[in-house]
Amino acid sequence: MSLQSKKINTSVTNLSVSHLRYITKPKLKEPSILIAGFPGIASIGKIVVEHLINSLEGELFLELYSEYLPEWTIKQEDGLVSNIKLKFYQARGEPLILLTSEAQAVSSFGQYSLTEEVLKIAKQLGVETVITA
Repeated sequence: MSLQSKKINTSVTNLSVSHLRYITKPKLKEPSILIAGFPGIASIGKIVVEHLINSLEGELFLELYSEYLPEWTIKQEDGLVSNIKLKFYQARGEPLILLTSEAQAVSSFGQYSLTEEVLKIAKQLGVETVITA
């Protein structure tokens, strides 16, 4: 019996389960910048990105649903509920993508997995700079 070495792909993405929902196709000028802000200590990052979305008239163009996000629902203004998701916005007239969510991944593994997915999406969209708040 001989021992054979086999290369194993350990990429986090192969284990990730997520769903992308494109609402519109973004019209970006390259190079683009992505600014991400999520809830955390005092929710400063989320507040900053939500302010940018409002002041720069951000248009929602992509939602990312993932098993790594909490299994909560959020009540919307119309009374309906929706799952937690990552939301990608394009600032009107600017080469800028704004990313936020109602929550972060529930585990370190989930955070790394979602980060990898976000960076792949950013690369496909022509993003050259990522800033986290």
